[in-house]
Amino acid sequence: MCSSPLWRQLKHNSLTGTLPTELGELTLMNEISVSENTELCGEVPADVVVSSTAGTALGESCTTDGPAQGPTTTTSGFAARGRSLLGDDGSGRFGSQQVISTLANGAEGVYATDLDGDGDMDVLSASNFDDKIAWYANDGSGGFGSQLVITTLAKYARSVYAADVDGDGDMDVLSASFEDDKLVISTVANNPLSVFVADVDGDGDMDLLSASFVDDKIAWYANDGSGGFGSQQLVISTLADNARSVYAADMDGDGDMDVLSASAWDDKIAWYANDGSGGFGDQQVISTSADHPRRVYAADVDGDGAMDVLSTSDWDDKIGWYRNTRTAAPTTGSPTGSPTTTSGFSVRFISTLADAAWSVHAADVDGDGDMDVLSASRDDDKIAWYANDGSGGFGSQQVISTLADGARSVHAADMDGDGDMDVLSASMDDAKIACQLARNVSVLLRRAPCIAVCR
Repeated sequence: MCSSPLWRQLKHNSLTGTLPTELGELTLMNEISVSENTELCGEVPADVVVSSTAGTALGESCTTDGPAQGPTTTTSGFAARGRSLLGDDGSGRFGSQQVISTLANGAEGVYATDLDGDGDMDVLSASNFDDKIAWYANDGSGGFGSQLVITTLAKYARSVYAADVDGDGDMDVLSASFEDDKLVISTVANNPLSVFVADVDGDGDMDLLSASFVDDKIAWYANDGSGGFGSQQLVISTLADNARSVYAADMDGDGDMDVLSASAWDDKIAWYANDGSGGFGDQQVISTSADHPRRVYAADVDGDGAMDVLSTSDWDDKIGWYRNTRTAAPTTGSPTGSPTTTSGFSVRFISTLADAAWSVHAADVDGDGDMDVLSASRDDDKIAWYANDGSGGFGSQQVISTLADGARSVHAADMDGDGDMDVLSASMDDAKIACQLARNVSVLLRRAPCIAVCR
């Protein structure tokens, strides 16, 4: 039995050339990459104790206001390792930073998925100074093993993502990098910075999307159903000046996956309507109010059933959201008056306190059923979140950590299997992949003097 997934490197083609970049003339091999998980294997260590009803945890005392009475109740809250907690209000308070690794030199991207098929969420990282795509096995309770390298040939790796690309039931890994000579899907995306996966053409398999900044290109690559992509790049647009980020969601409610982009030099957040088979309409600009946008993301922020848009922009420190005002109207000339949808957007900003805002993510952080927003900002080393009131109104910035030196990426997933959303970060200047665990703590008011989280 092997101890970790095996990765088969898929090479399709390669192309060298001299290209203008932000750093000057560079000889590059610019690629979108995929590593196929060829075998599910590995054993999960035995579970560790993560909670106790004892009154002491790692030397810290816990007291109550008096004898507990009444029925058993449950409350949600957050606690760091080694801290006891009683009756936390569930408002999204996080504990101290748990470092997963400091071996991701120039950490740029972080993502969570179950790579080894054991039912918990493992962590992926992309780091550009060491050209590395790596993963870290979760022990099931939010503890992580050492760094397991998938490849060191992702030259200047910038983005990592996972999906079942070849339809065999396990999670494969994709990356975007400036230059590479293996795992190649395409070499015609000049300096790709972002990769995303979605069923673009509606054929049931996962296609790839890329954003590349030298050629201002948003493009996609058709999957043949077995993880083969060939060399054909299908260009959606070349009007995303210095394209930085790509995302896919059904923006117009017609059942197919539309595409979103963020581009830095023209300050554009834009979307492209899919005709259902992978044909795309013209670029539709959502906003040019975000100065030098870095990321774009989609989620139903206000709970109206339409996908809204989130962005970060590092020159104005903004976390932006754009409310989708999609409406239905009769089709012109339709004898049946069948509805057609149009999507418009109203521009709002959640915060301007994320210094050099870099990454944005949405998740239900406080467990109240709506989508809260998370950010990573480079110049203040900050991972933060913003509570949603359920209708897209956001509270003030709540800082989770300022220990992510040069924060580049934020992601949320249930890392310890307790039903709440924990937070992952990647920070470039300290080569760090980190996790901050949240806890749903059951407070047994009838019997337990307190609840202590023990490790």
